[in-house]
Amino acid sequence: MLLVGGDSFGRFDEQNLHWAKIISNGKAKSVAIGGRDISTTSYATMQELYKGNYTHCIFFITNFGRIGMQTNKQNEIDIVDKV
Repeated sequence: MLLVGGDSFGRFDEQNLHWAKIISNGKAKSVAIGGRDISTTSYATMQELYKGNYTHCIFFITNFGRIGMQTNKQNEIDIVDKV
């Protein structure tokens, strides 16, 4: 079974057949989350890989500029450094 993770390009919808379902003969599951940063989508994908039985995984990253953010004590947004 194929696992599809990442951002919105990895999401399946009922109206359009995703190419990941085509290449896997319909044996695919998506845990992709639209509009989220790499740390969130990676966590969701790794969690599913840990508990599922998959032979392959595709991970979509359509914008490397998406990063995690948090607020500081003054409620200003700080960019979390990712190395």
